[in-house]
Amino acid sequence: MRLVVGGHAAWFNKHHDRTGAVFGDRYWSTRVFRHRHLLRACLYTLVNPVAAGLARHPRDWEWSN
Repeated sequence: MRLVVGGHAAWFNKHHDRTGAVFGDRYWSTRVFRHRHLLRACLYTLVNPVAAGLARHPRDWEWSN
């Protein structure tokens, strides 16, 4: 797997004039301490496909069912 990811990163960086890890810093996590923060995180998850233009309504996004 390391060889595959490393090879992809080398190709991607060469073709996009980049350096470093391709998938680094893409994913992150944070603790949710308050109910309001949890609500905002859930709403973000539901509305994000609509904001990205991948679905017209949150219920239309197949991974939300």
